[in-house]
Amino acid sequence: DADPAALECALEQFRGSTNMTDQMGALRAVVLSCPAAVPDIANVRQQCLDAFYDQWKEYPLVVLKWLRLSAAQPGMDADGMARLMAREAFDLKNPNKVNATVFGFAEVPTQFHRRDASGYKVVADVIKRLDSLNATTAASLANHLFTNWKRVAPAERREAMRAEMQSILEVKGLSADTYEILSKSLA
Repeated sequence: DADPAALECALEQFRGSTNMTDQMGALRAVVLSCPAAVPDIANVRQQCLDAFYDQWKEYPLVVLKWLRLSAAQPGMDADGMARLMAREAFDLKNPNKVNATVFGFAEVPTQFHRRDASGYKVVADVIKRLDSLNATTAASLANHLFTNWKRVAPAERREAMRAEMQSILEVKGLSADTYEILSKSLA
């Protein structure tokens, strides 16, 4: 059940924190632990995420934590990922930022393994865009997030993962590393 008192407690800790570690802990509570039934929780989450970023954006390692948490927030979908990756904090040419964002999204099973398969498409689209910029990172994402496709259930999701892998393989000029990882997995 939604507990507005828990949210108020987390918000009080977030606002009153005097260091990044305590503030990040409170932010995680607001973003990941407050039920969707709490009134206006999506706006509250975003306001806290924005405030945290504004305060700590000059610290690259903290920005990585922020990207990962932002991508893992409940309800993150293709549109939300597009908005997150359009922000100044994200840079497709920075492997650490790509990994933080994509793995943050994919580590939430209800986001990556959505019934409509849009989570697979989000990741596949990043791999397609990334491959020409940084083939090593693209291949790593493909390896970590798609090569287990044969163990995914139900069959509809397994087939959706296979289809996204195939769509990556159809990219003209795909790197040898990404090609090898996906083609061997599909064989």
